[in-house]
Amino acid sequence: MELAAPRKQQRVLDVGCGQGVLAEAIVRCGAHYTGIDVSGTLVRKAIARHGKTANSRFPHCDASVPSRYAKHGPFDLAVLRPRGRIVIVMTHPCFRIPRMSGWGIDPGRKLVYRRVDGYLSSRKIPIRLHGRHVAKTFSYHRPLSEYSRELARAGFSIDALEERTVTVEQQRKIAIRGPSRHNEDIPVYWGSWHRALGTVVERTALRATAGQMG
Repeated sequence: MELAAPRKQQRVLDVGCGQGVLAEAIVRCGAHYTGIDVSGTLVRKAIARHGKTANSRFPHCDASVPSRYAKHGPFDLAVLRPRGRIVIVMTHPCFRIPRMSGWGIDPGRKLVYRRVDGYLSSRKIPIRLHGRHVAKTFSYHRPLSEYSRELARAGFSIDALEERTVTVEQQRKIAIRGPSRHNEDIPVYWGSWHRALGTVVERTALRATAGQMG
């Protein structure tokens, strides 16, 4: 939200909205919110939780097919009017790669470290969701260089980038006692702020970019 800073009457697109956790805060700023997700289960939960919130909608669609949600735009924040903005918030591609990274503990050195088994290779990683409805989805890993290259090719600047460490609640889940520097030194989330450079981004470029943002 700090990077996005939505304003009154702006139209905001939340790609991969999940259960719509940003909807209420964005609408509270006076903006119009559209949240999309490929998961029908998550969209139904978002509608159940926020469907009655004024100026919010949750179409069920694939972000890599802009024609399915373009009718709700154009958007000032995401996919885009001329000189609109896109804000990306996601797990850090350098340090949090499904099945390829994790926390490790060295008791002898009293050290918590982050293990990374691979980074530069792009990967489509199957993820099995557990709970009442068992399902399979995918996480798409890309190195930072690929994100910056695709954003530039789609006509975006990179105006700001933030890196965040684990929250206090997440720290409690890591089984270690005493002080450790990993809480402050290893970011597992990142957010970036991008501006469209003057012209409406072509649909083909948007499709390519959306495909890389998994």
